[in-house]
Amino acid sequence: MLTKIFKYSSYDLVLVCLAIIQFTYNIFWLTHYKTFSPGLNFLAFLACSYFIHYNVRTISHNHVHCPFFKNEKFNELFALANTSNIFLPFTFFRIHHLVHHRYSNDTNKEGKAKDTSSTYLHGKNERQEPIITYALLSYGRQIGEMVRSARVFKKRQLRTFYKETFLIFILGVFYVFIDWKWFCFLYLPAYYLGWCLIHLENYYEHYRATNPEDRFANSVSYYGKFYNWFCCNEAYHQEHHIEPFRHWRKRPLTRYKFKEEMQRSRAYVAHIPSLFGFLESIFGRRYSNG
Repeated sequence: MLTKIFKYSSYDLVLVCLAIIQFTYNIFWLTHYKTFSPGLNFLAFLACSYFIHYNVRTISHNHVHCPFFKNEKFNELFALANTSNIFLPFTFFRIHHLVHHRYSNDTNKEGKAKDTSSTYLHGKNERQEPIITYALLSYGRQIGEMVRSARVFKKRQLRTFYKETFLIFILGVFYVFIDWKWFCFLYLPAYYLGWCLIHLENYYEHYRATNPEDRFANSVSYYGKFYNWFCCNEAYHQEHHIEPFRHWRKRPLTRYKFKEEMQRSRAYVAHIPSLFGFLESIFGRRYSNG
């Protein structure tokens, strides 16, 4: 039954269910936070932030590259619904992310990196930007890019973008109507923190890349089994840049397929997940892809 619905793998049902759980969680927190202790609200705050991070890095990310459903209408409906979870138009997120893959965190040698999420774009002397400013400022830059790029969307993209933007507006009004204090002082800070975590992880997925201009060494992978099980092989980031439209369950196969190429390019392999990449400077070391 599921194989008739899902395009690549019935395991994608898990990601769809997690998206539903995330939205349900937000509504539950909104309607119950007044009954929580300060400590429990703090945990709920962190959980909300991580939900946003997990959705963008795993659920939305995989839906961009390998849309879950065979039926294109279902894919569009899920993208629209999931917009309410990432509180950003999915159409823009998709375009923004595909530009990242097209230029793969390119350096700023000519004074303008083409990848607008590049860690080099706002760096000085052709070096990467410091992690603190990259993590804290990238979301604002992303919103500015969205406003500018909306003018050059294709007609169909623009129509979908308007639908998603309208949904975000309605949802925001709903949140404010139910409890503006929750929305302003809990949800929005948690939302911003979630996006900071997203940009922090992206930074360390490229920070120690051996050669940004080499297809086989422009990213950083981590092969811990539990972390990749939990995050649907998201840490196979070098492999994902080599074959971006390969389903997440098959990324380990990409590792073995291009093992020799990555070794020759001295691709950097982390032994700490990119979300905790700042620890790599303490415990990390450079070694070829094995």
